[in-house]
Amino acid sequence: MHAAGLIVALTLSGSVVCNDSPLPGATVTLATPRGSFTAVTDATGHFAFQAIAPGWYCVESELNGLERAAIDVEAPRDGSGIVLRMKPPISDALTVSAFGPHALQPINITKELIDSLPVRGGFHPSPKP
Repeated sequence: MHAAGLIVALTLSGSVVCNDSPLPGATVTLATPRGSFTAVTDATGHFAFQAIAPGWYCVESELNGLERAAIDVEAPRDGSGIVLRMKPPISDALTVSAFGPHALQPINITKELIDSLPVRGGFHPSPKP
């Protein structure tokens, strides 16, 4: 609150990136005591929320095909220049294809098979269920 009893309205802004490239079209959600508000990033990955009161907020971004990113920020200290860094999803599936005279049949390499491979000269079998 301002010294004269007026409420100070701030702008909370930033950008959403993946591998340091801007992400246009990402949905950004601002969680406040009054509820949640959403914005969509522009062509440069930028977003802004207007008329925000000083305090702590959670800002989260999401875009299909990427992992969500979230950060807690304090307005006005962190009011501009917020960067939400999204990442491609982590996959635990690996497909390997081989062709030639020795490729008799396809094989599905699972996480369990990879975990049972010799590591650093030793053998570490996967635990049995």
